[in-house]
Amino acid sequence: MSILKANVLIFLNKALRRTETDIDIYIQTCLNDLANSNLLLGQDTDQALESGDLTLDYPTDFKKLNTITLINDSSVRDKPLRKLPGGHRQYLKLRESDSATGTPEWFSEYNKKFHLWRPANGDYTTEIEYFRHHPQDVSDILFGDEFINAVNFGTTFWFATMTNLKEYEDKWGPIYSNERLMREACFEIQPSI
Repeated sequence: MSILKANVLIFLNKALRRTETDIDIYIQTCLNDLANSNLLLGQDTDQALESGDLTLDYPTDFKKLNTITLINDSSVRDKPLRKLPGGHRQYLKLRESDSATGTPEWFSEYNKKFHLWRPANGDYTTEIEYFRHHPQDVSDILFGDEFINAVNFGTTFWFATMTNLKEYEDKWGPIYSNERLMREACFEIQPSI
């Protein structure tokens, strides 16, 4: 099962006693709002490092990093990389004074890339877990079934807000807010270290 745009439309029309046909902007506003609360996790396993590589790209719809884990050619998972405490400035100083390769243990973020310290001394596959923005496409809702109420209630609230239906805005705002808080409370994520 998945959350379908057509079912959200049915819910909104029943809840607001309307006969709308196009609510894409309200669904998308709700999806963006939920993603802004870091409720949409993505995983990128498509990038690989070769010996000497310095960077990994931000994944699609990247919002905020959770972890970067490297897996060597023997399928051994390293500890997640740690963020350089001095940021990209520290990375540049390290690169300036040392050009040796090794096992990457640290990273900095700059220009939509993760800059690795040390540069890789071998080949690795990568696993990047991250919080993501929802794609701007309501025909493929990425939130799982546990978010059906949040999407229904949120779309109804955003429709009422954006079309000045004050009575329904006042009704659906708290309902959506409570459901979003419940989703946040149930969202389990391993802390990044």
